[in-house]
Amino acid sequence: MAQHENIAWIRFGAMQSTAIRLSELNFGVIINTSSGGCDSGSEAELLNTLEGAGVTKCKSWCGQADQMERAFAEAAAQQLEVLIVLGGD
Repeated sequence: MAQHENIAWIRFGAMQSTAIRLSELNFGVIINTSSGGCDSGSEAELLNTLEGAGVTKCKSWCGQADQMERAFAEAAAQQLEVLIVLGGD
């Protein structure tokens, strides 16, 4: 193997070992539908986007502002590695 091929293999091996595998992570999504920027369709849209990116484990909470405290408490009880929060004007 030529030296430049060795370097390319080392780079590939390093990239492969540090790659984030979204399918292995536990995701959570909290959506505040009281905000002007999100509605009931936002949940399906975001979940479809995450699925397209390879996310396979995702728990979601979607509700009005008065339900957000409960949603955050439930999310905190999960073993999430990524939490996405949508809401705001």
